[in-house]
Amino acid sequence: TLSGQSSLDACLPCTAGSYCLEGADSTSGTCAKGYYCPSGSHGAETVACPAGTYRNSTGASTIDDCDDCIEGFYCEEGVAEPTICPRGYYCPANSESPIPCPKGTYGNTDSLISEDQCTRCDLGHFCDGLAMILPRGQCNAGFICLQGSTTASPSADDVNIDGNSMGQPCPAGGYCTTGSSEAEPCPLGTYQNTTGSRTIDDCTDCPIGYYCGGVAQPGVTGPCDAGFYCTGKATTAQQYAADPGYYTGIGYSQQSACDIGYYTPGANYSECLTCPQGAYCPSVATSNYTLCPASTYSNSTGMSSINDCNECPEGKYCDTNGLIEPVGDCAAGYYCNGSSPTQ
Repeated sequence: TLSGQSSLDACLPCTAGSYCLEGADSTSGTCAKGYYCPSGSHGAETVACPAGTYRNSTGASTIDDCDDCIEGFYCEEGVAEPTICPRGYYCPANSESPIPCPKGTYGNTDSLISEDQCTRCDLGHFCDGLAMILPRGQCNAGFICLQGSTTASPSADDVNIDGNSMGQPCPAGGYCTTGSSEAEPCPLGTYQNTTGSRTIDDCTDCPIGYYCGGVAQPGVTGPCDAGFYCTGKATTAQQYAADPGYYTGIGYSQQSACDIGYYTPGANYSECLTCPQGAYCPSVATSNYTLCPASTYSNSTGMSSINDCNECPEGKYCDTNGLIEPVGDCAAGYYCNGSSPTQ
């Protein structure tokens, strides 16, 4: 301490790390926390430690005495202690302020240090804002939301912050209720040929004459097989077999009866058989033909009445059922009266 000085030049600069008030004959105090005081400082808060740094003790003399803000915290200008990074944000080292988690993510814990630690929005949910601490809500019905979605109704072209798909409208063949991350398949016997379906009621019953042979069908599998018919919601090409006396072609929704003169002796016929020689088929939906009786014959096919059976001619005999021609001539010493079945 000096007294009686005659000029300003005789005043000494305040020691770095301290400050000196006007008229002081010694240092007035040490530099405050969060600040540094170069030589000649006149206040405790001469120069603030810059944002991104802090100083938690007194007496700093240069900017180098300010410590780098640690990761998971941020440091505004002139602070003595770092501030913990809040939820919804992340703070790498030297952060001046917290950085918000981007759209498509959320941060539900504090002290995150990088964007990678922001949680990608959950499957079936969307995160459409910055600095979110939870997803905004569930994906809209009729859509699929994958991880990191920023919208409740994503399009097939939308990508998340990682460059991956964030979802799409519900694909054909299925339906998507609220909060879906994948489509529920339309069940067997149904199909769905449009996108954006919301409930199982949007699945369409397989039409008559066709079958839908798998789940998640975007269209019918194909027509019903010949010999079978499909009445709707068919899961196989052979839903119902055509009955004896009936037939079906490809894609039939009901069986058709054989006309008179035709028959089918068993199930699942694709066409009717022509009534053979020696027989007749007298009604529709015939499953077996009737033989022409003894004393008659027939060498024609497709006959529909007993009257179509020919009487055995005179001089011949027809002694059994189902003949296509007379058995032979009457023997010598006998006569045959045409329709008689005996010698």
